[in-house]
Amino acid sequence: VALTALRDAPGVKATRCGMQIGGNEYRGEKDNIYNVTIRNIRSRSFGGHSIIRLLCCDGIKMHHIKIDGVEEIAAGNEKRSKSVIRIGDAHYSRTRAPRMGEMHNIEVKNVKTSGGTALVVNAPLCDSSFSKFVVPKGVRATKIVAPLERVTFDSPELGDNKGDVQFERKRYIFNDAKVPVKVFYDASQTIEKGSDCRVAVILIHGWGGHVRTLLPIFNSALARRVAGVEVTPYVIAPMFPRRGTLKKNPGEADDGRAVWNDSWEGKANDIPGLASDDWRGGGDANGTSFSSYDYIDCILKRLSDKTLYPRLERIVLAGFSAGGQFAGRYAAIGKGNVSEGVKLDYIDMSPSTEFLFEKDDPWLYGLKGRPRYADGLTDDDIMKNLCSRRV
Repeated sequence: VALTALRDAPGVKATRCGMQIGGNEYRGEKDNIYNVTIRNIRSRSFGGHSIIRLLCCDGIKMHHIKIDGVEEIAAGNEKRSKSVIRIGDAHYSRTRAPRMGEMHNIEVKNVKTSGGTALVVNAPLCDSSFSKFVVPKGVRATKIVAPLERVTFDSPELGDNKGDVQFERKRYIFNDAKVPVKVFYDASQTIEKGSDCRVAVILIHGWGGHVRTLLPIFNSALARRVAGVEVTPYVIAPMFPRRGTLKKNPGEADDGRAVWNDSWEGKANDIPGLASDDWRGGGDANGTSFSSYDYIDCILKRLSDKTLYPRLERIVLAGFSAGGQFAGRYAAIGKGNVSEGVKLDYIDMSPSTEFLFEKDDPWLYGLKGRPRYADGLTDDDIMKNLCSRRV
Protein backbone atom coordinates (compact mmCIF):
# COMPACT_ATOMS: atom_id res chain seq x y z
CA VAL A 1 0.00 0.00 0.00
CA ALA A 2 1.56 3.29 -1.07
CA LEU A 3 0.55 6.93 -0.79
CA THR A 4 2.83 8.68 -3.26
CA ALA A 5 3.01 12.34 -4.29
CA LEU A 6 5.66 13.65 -6.68
CA ARG A 7 5.37 16.79 -8.76
CA ASP A 8 7.22 18.15 -11.76
CA ALA A 9 7.90 21.88 -11.92
CA PRO A 10 5.08 23.99 -13.41
CA GLY A 11 5.23 24.05 -17.20
CA VAL A 12 7.63 21.11 -17.42
CA LYS A 13 6.65 18.24 -19.68
CA ALA A 14 5.43 15.30 -17.61
CA THR A 15 8.00 12.66 -16.75
CA ARG A 16 7.05 9.04 -16.95
CA CYS A 17 7.14 8.90 -13.15
CA GLY A 18 4.93 11.90 -12.40
CA MET A 19 2.57 10.68 -9.68
CA GLN A 20 0.70 13.63 -8.24
CA ILE A 21 -3.08 13.38 -8.07
CA GLY A 22 -3.67 15.87 -10.89
CA GLY A 23 -1.23 14.34 -13.36
CA ASN A 24 1.16 16.99 -14.68
CA GLU A 25 -1.34 19.75 -13.97
CA TYR A 26 0.04 21.95 -11.21
CA ARG A 27 -2.79 22.06 -8.66
CA GLY A 28 -0.96 23.59 -5.71
CA GLU A 29 -2.56 22.69 -2.37
CA LYS A 30 -5.02 20.35 -4.10
CA ASP A 31 -2.16 17.90 -4.66
CA ASN A 32 -1.82 17.33 -0.90
CA ILE A 33 -2.75 13.91 0.52
CA TYR A 34 -4.53 13.90 3.89
CA ASN A 35 -7.26 12.34 6.04
CA VAL A 36 -6.50 8.77 4.98
CA THR A 37 -6.95 5.65 7.13
CA ILE A 38 -5.24 2.33 6.35
CA ARG A 39 -6.37 -0.65 8.43
CA ASN A 40 -5.87 -4.40 8.72
CA ILE A 41 -3.11 -5.13 6.21
CA ARG A 42 -1.61 -8.63 6.22
CA SER A 43 1.03 -9.09 3.56
CA ARG A 44 4.63 -9.78 2.65
CA SER A 45 6.90 -7.88 0.33
CA PHE A 46 10.43 -8.42 -0.92
CA GLY A 47 12.92 -7.14 -3.49
CA GLY A 48 13.79 -4.08 -1.39
CA HIS A 49 10.17 -2.98 -0.91
CA SER A 50 7.95 -2.17 2.05
CA ILE A 51 4.41 -3.17 3.02
CA ILE A 52 3.30 0.42 3.67
CA ARG A 53 5.07 3.45 2.17
CA LEU A 54 4.24 7.14 2.53
CA LEU A 55 6.13 9.47 0.17
CA CYS A 56 5.67 13.15 -0.56
CA CYS A 57 8.18 15.48 -2.23
CA ASP A 58 8.36 18.68 -4.28
CA GLY A 59 6.31 20.75 -1.86
CA ILE A 60 3.33 18.39 -1.71
CA LYS A 61 2.15 17.77 1.85
CA MET A 62 0.94 14.57 3.49
CA HIS A 63 -0.79 14.71 6.85
CA HIS A 64 -3.38 13.16 9.15
CA ILE A 65 -2.72 9.62 8.02
CA LYS A 66 -3.79 6.77 10.34
CA ILE A 67 -2.29 3.30 9.99
CA ASP A 68 -3.74 0.68 12.33
CA GLY A 69 -2.95 -3.01 12.04
CA VAL A 70 -0.13 -4.09 9.71
CA GLU A 71 1.35 -7.58 9.87
CA GLU A 72 4.21 -9.05 7.88
CA ILE A 73 3.19 -12.68 7.29
CA ALA A 74 6.37 -14.07 5.70
CA ALA A 75 7.46 -17.23 7.53
CA GLY A 76 10.16 -19.87 7.41
CA ASN A 77 12.56 -19.32 4.50
CA GLU A 78 10.32 -16.82 2.74
CA LYS A 79 11.92 -13.49 1.88
CA ARG A 80 11.19 -10.62 4.23
CA SER A 81 10.27 -7.02 3.53
CA LYS A 82 12.99 -4.43 3.57
CA SER A 83 10.71 -2.60 5.98
CA VAL A 84 7.13 -2.88 7.18
CA ILE A 85 6.44 0.85 7.51
CA ARG A 86 8.49 3.25 5.39
CA ILE A 87 8.02 7.01 5.62
CA GLY A 88 9.75 9.08 2.95
CA ASP A 89 12.61 8.07 0.72
CA ALA A 90 16.10 9.26 -0.12
CA HIS A 91 15.30 9.61 -3.84
CA TYR A 92 12.44 10.32 -6.26
CA SER A 93 11.95 14.08 -5.73
CA ARG A 94 11.55 16.07 -8.96
CA THR A 95 12.15 19.66 -7.85
CA ARG A 96 13.26 19.38 -4.22
CA ALA A 97 13.41 17.06 -1.23
CA PRO A 98 10.69 17.19 1.46
CA ARG A 99 11.04 19.71 4.26
CA MET A 100 10.05 19.72 7.89
CA GLY A 101 6.33 20.38 8.27
CA GLU A 102 5.29 18.80 4.97
CA MET A 103 4.84 15.31 6.47
CA HIS A 104 3.00 15.54 9.77
CA ASN A 105 0.35 13.98 12.00
CA ILE A 106 1.11 10.40 11.02
CA GLU A 107 -0.30 7.91 13.55
CA VAL A 108 0.90 4.31 13.32
CA LYS A 109 -0.04 1.51 15.72
CA ASN A 110 -0.41 -2.27 15.95
CA VAL A 111 2.45 -3.26 13.66
CA LYS A 112 4.00 -6.73 13.64
CA THR A 113 7.13 -7.74 11.72
CA SER A 114 8.54 -11.21 11.11
CA GLY A 115 11.94 -10.03 9.89
CA GLY A 116 11.81 -6.74 8.03
CA THR A 117 12.80 -3.51 9.79
CA ALA A 118 9.65 -2.43 11.59
CA LEU A 119 9.92 1.31 10.92
CA VAL A 120 12.05 3.39 8.54
CA VAL A 121 11.83 7.19 8.53
CA ASN A 122 13.63 8.74 5.56
CA ALA A 123 12.05 12.20 5.45
CA PRO A 124 11.53 15.03 7.95
CA LEU A 125 8.59 14.19 10.19
CA CYS A 126 6.76 16.05 12.94
CA ASP A 127 3.76 15.77 15.27
CA SER A 128 3.44 12.01 14.84
CA SER A 129 3.25 8.89 16.99
CA PHE A 130 4.18 5.20 16.83
CA SER A 131 2.83 2.63 19.27
CA LYS A 132 2.13 -1.07 19.84
CA PHE A 133 4.88 -2.61 17.70
CA VAL A 134 5.76 -6.31 17.89
CA VAL A 135 9.40 -6.91 16.93
CA PRO A 136 11.01 -10.36 17.35
CA LYS A 137 14.37 -10.64 19.05
CA GLY A 138 17.23 -10.00 16.65
CA VAL A 139 15.10 -7.98 14.20
CA ARG A 140 15.87 -4.31 13.67
CA ALA A 141 13.16 -2.11 15.14
CA THR A 142 13.89 1.31 13.65
CA LYS A 143 16.04 3.06 11.09
CA ILE A 144 15.73 6.85 11.42
CA VAL A 145 17.79 8.86 8.95
CA ALA A 146 15.89 12.15 8.92
CA PRO A 147 15.05 14.96 11.37
CA LEU A 148 12.17 14.53 13.80
CA GLU A 149 10.13 17.07 15.74
CA ARG A 150 7.56 16.20 18.42
CA VAL A 151 7.50 12.52 17.48
CA THR A 152 6.65 9.96 20.17
CA PHE A 153 7.50 6.26 20.36
CA ASP A 154 5.15 4.62 22.83
CA SER A 155 6.31 1.03 22.45
CA PRO A 156 9.13 -0.74 24.33
CA GLU A 157 10.21 -2.52 21.14
CA LEU A 158 11.01 0.83 19.52
CA GLY A 159 13.27 1.98 22.33
CA ASP A 160 12.81 4.73 24.89
CA ASN A 161 12.00 7.93 22.98
CA LYS A 162 14.28 7.26 19.99
CA GLY A 163 16.84 5.41 22.05
CA ASP A 164 17.00 2.81 19.26
CA VAL A 165 17.41 5.37 16.45
CA GLN A 166 20.02 4.36 13.89
CA PHE A 167 21.75 6.70 11.44
CA GLU A 168 23.53 5.58 8.33
CA ARG A 169 26.91 6.94 7.23
CA LYS A 170 26.89 7.69 3.52
CA ARG A 171 29.69 8.99 1.28
CA TYR A 172 29.10 11.94 -1.05
CA ILE A 173 31.14 14.09 -3.43
CA PHE A 174 31.10 17.77 -2.50
CA ASN A 175 29.49 19.45 -5.51
CA ASP A 176 30.69 23.00 -6.07
CA ALA A 177 31.84 24.47 -9.36
CA LYS A 178 34.38 26.60 -7.46
CA VAL A 179 36.07 23.56 -5.89
CA PRO A 180 38.87 22.60 -8.31
CA VAL A 181 39.43 19.09 -6.91
CA LYS A 182 37.38 16.00 -6.09
CA VAL A 183 36.66 15.94 -2.37
CA PHE A 184 34.29 13.76 -0.36
CA TYR A 185 32.34 13.92 2.86
CA ASP A 186 30.37 11.52 5.06
CA ALA A 187 26.90 12.39 6.32
CA SER A 188 23.42 10.92 6.72
CA GLN A 189 22.21 13.02 3.77
CA THR A 190 23.68 15.44 1.22
CA ILE A 191 24.45 18.95 2.36
CA GLU A 192 22.36 20.23 -0.57
CA LYS A 193 19.25 18.56 0.84
CA GLY A 194 19.11 21.18 3.59
CA SER A 195 17.51 21.02 7.02
CA ASP A 196 15.49 23.06 9.48
CA CYS A 197 18.05 22.28 12.21
CA ARG A 198 19.26 25.00 14.55
CA VAL A 199 22.72 23.45 14.93
CA ALA A 200 25.13 21.97 12.39
CA VAL A 201 28.38 20.17 13.17
CA ILE A 202 31.47 19.83 10.98
CA LEU A 203 33.14 16.72 12.39
CA ILE A 204 36.85 16.27 11.58
CA HIS A 205 38.34 12.78 11.58
CA GLY A 206 41.64 11.77 13.17
CA TRP A 207 44.95 10.73 11.58
CA GLY A 208 43.35 7.41 10.58
CA GLY A 209 41.20 9.26 8.05
CA HIS A 210 37.67 7.96 8.72
CA VAL A 211 34.54 8.36 10.86
CA ARG A 212 32.83 5.12 9.88
CA THR A 213 32.23 4.12 13.51
CA LEU A 214 32.07 7.54 15.11
CA LEU A 215 29.58 9.31 12.83
CA PRO A 216 26.53 7.01 13.34
CA ILE A 217 27.12 7.03 17.11
CA PHE A 218 27.56 10.81 17.13
CA ASN A 219 24.34 11.33 15.14
CA SER A 220 22.34 8.98 17.36
CA ALA A 221 23.61 10.71 20.51
CA LEU A 222 22.51 14.09 19.14
CA ALA A 223 19.09 12.67 18.25
CA ARG A 224 18.63 11.35 21.79
CA ARG A 225 19.70 14.68 23.26
CA VAL A 226 17.14 16.74 21.35
CA ALA A 227 14.57 13.98 22.07
CA GLY A 228 12.12 14.99 19.36
CA VAL A 229 11.81 18.55 20.71
CA GLU A 230 13.77 20.03 17.80
CA VAL A 231 15.39 18.91 14.56
CA THR A 232 18.45 16.72 15.00
CA PRO A 233 21.62 18.70 14.16
CA TYR A 234 23.07 18.09 10.72
CA VAL A 235 26.53 16.52 10.88
CA ILE A 236 28.99 16.57 7.97
CA ALA A 237 32.42 14.92 8.11
CA PRO A 238 34.77 16.12 5.34
CA MET A 239 37.46 13.67 4.24
CA PHE A 240 41.18 14.55 4.10
CA PRO A 241 42.82 11.34 2.86
CA ARG A 242 46.50 10.46 2.79
CA ARG A 243 48.01 7.79 0.55
CA GLY A 244 48.37 5.60 3.61
CA THR A 245 44.71 5.90 4.65
CA LEU A 246 43.53 5.19 1.10
CA LYS A 247 45.38 1.87 1.25
CA LYS A 248 44.29 1.03 4.78
CA ASN A 249 40.63 2.03 4.92
CA PRO A 250 38.04 -0.22 3.22
CA GLY A 251 36.20 1.21 0.26
CA GLU A 252 38.72 3.97 -0.43
CA ALA A 253 40.56 4.41 -3.73
CA ASP A 254 43.38 6.55 -5.10
CA ASP A 255 41.10 7.63 -7.95
CA GLY A 256 42.15 11.20 -8.57
CA ARG A 257 40.56 12.60 -5.42
CA ALA A 258 42.38 15.28 -3.45
CA VAL A 259 45.09 13.75 -1.23
CA TRP A 260 47.20 15.42 1.44
CA ASN A 261 50.51 14.83 3.27
CA ASP A 262 52.66 13.25 0.56
CA SER A 263 55.69 14.88 2.19
CA TRP A 264 54.91 12.92 5.37
CA GLU A 265 54.68 9.46 3.82
CA GLY A 266 57.35 6.92 4.71
CA LYS A 267 58.93 9.01 7.45
CA ALA A 268 59.49 8.10 11.06
CA ASN A 269 56.98 9.46 13.54
CA ASP A 270 59.49 11.94 14.94
CA ILE A 271 60.40 13.36 11.51
CA PRO A 272 57.70 15.75 10.27
CA GLY A 273 56.92 16.53 6.67
CA LEU A 274 56.00 19.96 5.31
CA ALA A 275 53.30 22.29 6.60
CA SER A 276 52.45 23.11 2.98
CA ASP A 277 50.61 19.79 2.42
CA ASP A 278 49.58 18.90 5.99
CA TRP A 279 45.78 18.77 6.13
CA ARG A 280 45.76 19.31 9.89
CA GLY A 281 47.12 22.85 9.57
CA GLY A 282 45.47 24.07 6.37
CA GLY A 283 47.99 22.69 3.88
CA ASP A 284 47.13 22.26 0.21
CA ALA A 285 46.13 18.98 -1.37
CA ASN A 286 49.15 17.63 -3.20
CA GLY A 287 49.75 19.30 -6.54
CA THR A 288 46.96 21.87 -6.00
CA SER A 289 46.28 25.26 -4.46
CA PHE A 290 43.27 23.96 -2.60
CA SER A 291 43.69 23.94 1.17
CA SER A 292 41.95 21.70 3.66
CA TYR A 293 40.74 24.98 5.17
CA ASP A 294 39.41 26.11 1.77
CA TYR A 295 37.20 23.02 1.98
CA ILE A 296 35.87 24.12 5.38
CA ASP A 297 35.17 27.58 3.96
CA CYS A 298 33.10 25.98 1.19
CA ILE A 299 31.12 23.94 3.72
CA LEU A 300 30.48 27.03 5.86
CA LYS A 301 29.23 28.89 2.80
CA ARG A 302 26.83 26.06 1.95
CA LEU A 303 25.53 25.84 5.53
CA SER A 304 25.06 29.63 5.49
CA ASP A 305 22.62 29.36 2.58
CA LYS A 306 19.31 30.41 4.15
CA THR A 307 17.31 28.69 1.43
CA LEU A 308 18.80 25.37 2.60
CA TYR A 309 19.24 26.01 6.34
CA PRO A 310 16.69 28.73 7.18
CA ARG A 311 16.73 28.19 10.96
CA LEU A 312 20.43 27.60 11.52
CA GLU A 313 21.78 29.45 14.56
CA ARG A 314 25.05 27.70 15.36
CA ILE A 315 27.83 25.80 13.58
CA VAL A 316 30.38 23.78 15.53
CA LEU A 317 33.74 22.78 14.03
CA ALA A 318 34.77 19.79 16.13
CA GLY A 319 37.65 17.37 15.80
CA PHE A 320 39.29 14.59 17.80
CA SER A 321 43.05 13.90 17.95
CA ALA A 322 44.47 15.05 14.59
CA GLY A 323 41.03 16.52 13.98
CA GLY A 324 41.47 18.47 17.21
CA GLN A 325 44.71 19.92 15.85
CA PHE A 326 42.81 20.86 12.71
CA ALA A 327 40.04 22.67 14.59
CA GLY A 328 42.45 24.56 16.85
CA ARG A 329 44.57 25.81 13.96
CA TYR A 330 41.54 26.74 11.86
CA ALA A 331 40.41 28.89 14.77
CA ALA A 332 43.78 30.67 14.48
CA ILE A 333 43.93 31.31 10.72
CA GLY A 334 40.61 30.20 9.19
CA LYS A 335 38.32 32.73 7.52
CA GLY A 336 35.33 31.53 9.53
CA ASN A 337 32.76 33.33 7.39
CA VAL A 338 29.15 32.48 8.26
CA SER A 339 25.83 34.19 7.61
CA GLU A 340 24.49 36.90 9.90
CA GLY A 341 22.91 35.52 13.05
CA VAL A 342 24.94 32.28 13.02
CA LYS A 343 27.59 31.57 15.67
CA LEU A 344 30.69 29.54 14.85
CA ASP A 345 32.26 27.59 17.73
CA TYR A 346 35.33 25.33 17.83
CA ILE A 347 36.01 22.15 19.79
CA ASP A 348 39.52 20.66 19.66
CA MET A 349 39.29 17.34 21.50
CA SER A 350 42.45 15.52 22.59
CA PRO A 351 44.86 17.12 20.08
CA SER A 352 48.34 15.59 20.26
CA THR A 353 49.76 19.10 19.83
CA GLU A 354 48.26 22.43 20.83
CA PHE A 355 48.84 25.59 18.81
CA LEU A 356 51.12 28.00 20.65
CA PHE A 357 51.67 31.67 19.86
CA GLU A 358 55.42 31.20 19.46
CA LYS A 359 57.10 33.00 16.54
CA ASP A 360 60.10 30.68 16.22
CA ASP A 361 58.28 27.33 16.54
CA PRO A 362 57.21 25.53 13.33
CA TRP A 363 53.56 25.64 12.26
CA LEU A 364 52.76 22.24 13.74
CA TYR A 365 53.40 23.92 17.12
CA GLY A 366 53.77 27.68 16.57
CA LEU A 367 53.68 30.49 14.02
CA LYS A 368 56.70 29.81 11.79
CA GLY A 369 56.28 28.44 8.26
CA ARG A 370 52.54 28.82 7.89
CA PRO A 371 50.86 27.31 4.78
CA ARG A 372 49.73 29.22 1.68
CA TYR A 373 46.20 29.58 3.06
CA ALA A 374 47.53 31.96 5.71
CA ASP A 375 49.26 34.29 3.23
CA GLY A 376 48.48 37.87 4.14
CA LEU A 377 47.77 37.13 7.81
CA THR A 378 50.07 38.83 10.28
CA ASP A 379 50.86 37.51 13.74
CA ASP A 380 48.59 40.25 15.10
CA ASP A 381 45.74 39.04 12.87
CA ILE A 382 46.12 35.53 14.28
CA MET A 383 46.11 36.83 17.83
CA LYS A 384 42.91 38.76 17.13
CA ASN A 385 41.30 35.58 15.81
CA LEU A 386 42.31 33.63 18.89
CA CYS A 387 40.98 36.31 21.21
CA SER A 388 37.67 36.75 19.42
CA ARG A 389 36.72 33.14 18.65
CA ARG A 390 35.01 30.69 20.95
CA VAL A 391 37.27 27.61 21.28
